[in-house]
Amino acid sequence: MLKTFIEYIKYNNNKYYLQLIQNDTISQHINNSHNFFEEDCLKKIDNIVRINNDSETILDIGGFIGNHSIFFSQIMNCKNVIAFEPNELVFPILINNALKYNFKAYQEVIGDGRKVLQNFEWLNHFYFINSKNLINFGQNNYSIIDNEEKLNNNSNIYQTLRLDDLMDKIHNVRFIKIDVEGTEDIVLLGALELIKRDKPLIMIESDPNSNINNMHKIFEISEKISYNIHF
Repeated sequence: MLKTFIEYIKYNNNKYYLQLIQNDTISQHINNSHNFFEEDCLKKIDNIVRINNDSETILDIGGFIGNHSIFFSQIMNCKNVIAFEPNELVFPILINNALKYNFKAYQEVIGDGRKVLQNFEWLNHFYFINSKNLINFGQNNYSIIDNEEKLNNNSNIYQTLRLDDLMDKIHNVRFIKIDVEGTEDIVLLGALELIKRDKPLIMIESDPNSNINNMHKIFEISEKISYNIHF
C-alpha cells in the first residue's frame, strides 16, 4: 500500500483537495505549487476543446491519480469524464479522487485487444529514484508479447481492452488524452471505429527522442484515419 496525503490545487480562487502519493514527482509538484500538474498544457486544452453540452465525453487514458481528469471535470465542466489506469496500487487513489470530483475510473490497460507485458515495476527498482528521493510512480509501461514463452514465464501479463469494444457504453467522445508510456499506437489501433464515429480531438503525450519507432507508428495511424498531427 502506498503512503498518501491530502493537499489542494488552487485554480480561479477555488481549492480542489485530492489524495496524493508520498515521494511521487507529480504529487510533489502539486504539493509545492498548489497548481495542476502540466497546468499550462491543460489551459491550452481548455481553450481548444469546448464542451458544448452535457452529453459530450472526455477519455483520460493513463489517468494516474486524476490530475487531468479533475481539470476536465471541474474546470472544463465536462459531465462525462472517464479515466483508465491499470496500476493496481495507484488505482485506489484515482478512485478516491474520482468519487470526490464526479468522474468515472476503471482499472484497465487500454490497447488493441492483445496481451501485453508490464516492463517496469517501480517498487522493485530504486535506481529510478532521483536526487530528491522522488519516484515517478506513473512510469509504468507495457509491450506487446512477441512469444508464447513470456506468457508462461512471467506473471505481469495483462489483457488490453479496446475502446472500440466500449462504443455501446461510451458516446459522443469530444476529446481523448493518451499518456501510456510507449504504447500509444495500440491504444489508437483499438479505437479506430470510435474515432471514425465521433472524430474526437486527441492529445498524445510522448517523447519522440526516446521512442522514435512508436512515433512513426503514430504517424502511420494518423494518416490512416485522416488526422493531422500538431506539436
